[in-house]
Amino acid sequence: MTDDDKKLFLEGLTFLAESFNRRVSSLLLETYWQCLRPYPLTKVKTAMADILTNPDREIWGMPIPSELISLIQGDSRQFAQNAWTQVVHAIKTIGRYDSVVFDNAIIHCVIRDLGGWIYLCHQPERALPSLRENFIKRFQKYHANPSVHYPCVLKGVSEHDNDARGFSHNKPDPILVGDPQRALTVYKSGNKLLESSFQLPLSKAIQQFDPEK
Repeated sequence: MTDDDKKLFLEGLTFLAESFNRRVSSLLLETYWQCLRPYPLTKVKTAMADILTNPDREIWGMPIPSELISLIQGDSRQFAQNAWTQVVHAIKTIGRYDSVVFDNAIIHCVIRDLGGWIYLCHQPERALPSLRENFIKRFQKYHANPSVHYPCVLKGVSEHDNDARGFSHNKPDPILVGDPQRALTVYKSGNKLLESSFQLPLSKAIQQFDPEK
């Protein structure tokens, strides 16, 4: 939102507060404004309306900013479920031989903790439900406490074998999974040691999105 949206935001917040018999003080307004300012006014107002029209809401009372933010952008479990869908799609369409770079660094952290890309791809179909729950729990923890330490690439069999034989200079490009620009950022920021069907080799992504390299 911008400063021009503040009047309409105040009107929406006042309506919401009065629905719960709350008075909008200047401190309350400023607190909600600062927390919700990064989001578009239309989405903020939609979240406010959702609070008032949701018959399954368990807590009666004025929603705190984080509840509205959760409605706007989804909570960590939703993010984790979407990430797991992306990972399963990559397992089925790419497989264990190619190295991969996802467009979310948290995915790299979780897959590393679960045993690595090759290990994950080797797991039978029947193991996926239990792996899913483990993935989601770990993803939520990293979402709450992000780590700056993660592998820039999740190695596949081909790169792993080349490294073992001392042929690291001949290693194939990893596949970028998801949004190629975000995946390239994950690669560049990681340690060198939706559901989406978009898969792009690293060399082509560098030419397209990072031409100075």
